[in-house]
Amino acid sequence: MSRPSTPPRRAALACERLEDRTNPVFLTPNLTGPLTGQITFNGVAQQAGGLSIATGDLFPDNFVNQFLLNVENEYVLGTGPGVEGIIGIFGRQGNLRNAFVPFAGFTGGLNVAVGDVLGDSQAEIIVTPATNGLPVVAVFNAQGRMLSSFLAFTPLYTGGLNLAVGNVANGIGAGGFNSGFTTEFADVVEQATGVRPSNQFKQEIIVGTATASSRILVTDGVGNVQRDFFAFDPLYTGGVTLTAATVDKRRDDPNYVVGAGVPDTAAYDEIIVGAASLAPLVRVYSVWEGGANLEQNFFAYPPTIGQGVTVAAGSTDNLRGAEIYVNLIGTSVLRTFDPETQENLGQVLVYPDQFSRVLNMVSGYFFIALAGGPTIPPGGVVPSAAFYSPVDDDTFGFDNPDFIIQDLAVVSGDGPFNQQPRLFIGGGLIPAPFRGP
Repeated sequence: MSRPSTPPRRAALACERLEDRTNPVFLTPNLTGPLTGQITFNGVAQQAGGLSIATGDLFPDNFVNQFLLNVENEYVLGTGPGVEGIIGIFGRQGNLRNAFVPFAGFTGGLNVAVGDVLGDSQAEIIVTPATNGLPVVAVFNAQGRMLSSFLAFTPLYTGGLNLAVGNVANGIGAGGFNSGFTTEFADVVEQATGVRPSNQFKQEIIVGTATASSRILVTDGVGNVQRDFFAFDPLYTGGVTLTAATVDKRRDDPNYVVGAGVPDTAAYDEIIVGAASLAPLVRVYSVWEGGANLEQNFFAYPPTIGQGVTVAAGSTDNLRGAEIYVNLIGTSVLRTFDPETQENLGQVLVYPDQFSRVLNMVSGYFFIALAGGPTIPPGGVVPSAAFYSPVDDDTFGFDNPDFIIQDLAVVSGDGPFNQQPRLFIGGGLIPAPFRGP
């Protein structure tokens, strides 16, 4: 069912970094019977293989945007199994900014995430094999240069990895904001002083087994393990899907003062885990206090259905606390959940049944005002530019509102390689999926 129509999204302050995450899962493409590796949609046969998706601010913006601390974000796509893996970086309007091959000759599919995992106030692209490859985690800059790489698990494991990026362990970067300020803020300071501001915080890499188990590692950008746990029973062999987001709806301290520079620990990201097969189970873990503390545990679909899920999370309704978006693998059905009450807020069908049996999703702010003219989202509301407070870690209040006005981008994990994301625009107190693409 869909939510009723609502007033257009109000003008949104557009000045900060996306929460960077991705949740890729690939199925063997064979939607048309004998044409393995192809998909027929609207009578047209296309090469299939699917995409993974992530998003973040990867390239310098123009001077006016830098002056306004106004971020222009890109989305990153990793090709699925069946072709030599390519990472493509696209502008929000679908213009290709850069592309590179991370693992020459590898055809098992690529999973991607984006975040500042090296603590240099620059977003990096994290890439792993999706299937049939060594458990390599590689970190690249936007130009395609490898900055670090490591094996997450024993080389005997070749079942693929899923991953996400978040501020889950050692530092609060404003709930997904690299080091508490934007790349644009760092650019302006560097231009004015000749010194790039030091990074107090950096995000962590969350990597999990796509098959065989539910083991999850939290590491820094060079592979130093900070957390190591099983999300489900150690005997479970179905793999996990991952995302990270701040699901808390309230500050942890009622006396917290916005702008005081004191971290609000409720702004730490949680790790949201989906069972990749066998059951539509979702769990939410907090790890910043040490260990892995189970916060939520629920079935997103009837437990007897026997299928896994993909997950994404982000606040798209102008309210603090990320919603959790859950796709039932084998369908294009997407449900939205309140992470604190576990209430199912409703569901939508993202694609026709014949188009996709798995959704890969990412949450982030896609529509901002640009120097060359505003990008106008559906509904005709033009976002405005505003100043971002780099000293405030809070994700709720006047300073940093865009963390609660995100959008949702969806691609098919088993559709054509050349698809563009389907965007659902958030805002208006209604989660993005219910406002229509």
